[in-house]
Amino acid sequence: MSFPTMLIGFLPTYHSIGIFAPILLILSIFVQGMCAGGAYSGAAVFINEHAKKGRKGFASSLLSTSGFFGAILVTGIGALVTLSAMPVWGWRIPFVLGGVMGIALYILCRNVDESPAFRPEEKKEKGRRAPFLNVLKNQKKNILCAMGIGGSAFIPFYTLSVFMNMFLTTKVKMPPSEVMLINMSTMVLWVLFLPVMGHVSDKIGGKRLMSLGAGGTALVSYPLFYPLVENFTLSNLFLLQIGLSFTSAAFVAPSSAFLSTLFKVKERYTGVAFSYFLGVALLGGTTPLIQASLLEYTGSLLSPAFYVVFGGILGFLSVTYGRKISS
Repeated sequence: MSFPTMLIGFLPTYHSIGIFAPILLILSIFVQGMCAGGAYSGAAVFINEHAKKGRKGFASSLLSTSGFFGAILVTGIGALVTLSAMPVWGWRIPFVLGGVMGIALYILCRNVDESPAFRPEEKKEKGRRAPFLNVLKNQKKNILCAMGIGGSAFIPFYTLSVFMNMFLTTKVKMPPSEVMLINMSTMVLWVLFLPVMGHVSDKIGGKRLMSLGAGGTALVSYPLFYPLVENFTLSNLFLLQIGLSFTSAAFVAPSSAFLSTLFKVKERYTGVAFSYFLGVALLGGTTPLIQASLLEYTGSLLSPAFYVVFGGILGFLSVTYGRKISS
């Protein structure tokens, strides 16, 4: 994950190597995303297997919170390096810093012990190493549910960050540095809401809270988009941010803990990583493209809200039909 990130910071320009510049950029982002998805899934499983009973939801929420905290830091740096006073090559700084930080964290994590739940399975399964095939063969329903959870978790986030960034820069004509600061305020809300929702999930149950969060997202999306489209103000924008961040955090906070229950210990890392981030890529990552296409096709600025409603319904169904697997 560190090397493709750092590579982006050192890529030659189009003027230097022509078409190879964008090709290398796309390849670097692709490898970076693949590695990040695997690393996040491993961390989710690892934290869940270490967490005490009755605190798994809160532990799960801290993983998401740490990710958003890092995103806040990077977005702040992004806002800084895109200021007009910065040099043209200033955008490269965050990628180089990210690469260096990733290498440092890799060295730190090398000495971390394996989780107690996996140690006996590791010895037992020494001669049988095909968790991916086993998951595909035996857990088709849970794979689909985990994919739905991944997509549903990221549709609201990409709406608030990437799509709204496009909307603010192209329709409202805000400068990029201001858009990044607004984007950062969304992440601050997630950092505040996620630990609270993680704690609540330990009290009322993660599955129940995820169902409430997904249902809430489906219900509030259109009413929150409507005033923003009819009369754009920063107040209406912040209402959308607060409302969607609140319901989405309720869904995302216990999601790692819930996902870990869908697969056996020996197949858990593979099952979560493959299913969850396939859903993120197919449904979450394509959110800005789908919403932009809906906007172009319908001509209505309200049309992107319907995809968020779809994400909420999908999340509710995925949580409802996900079947817990005993280890």
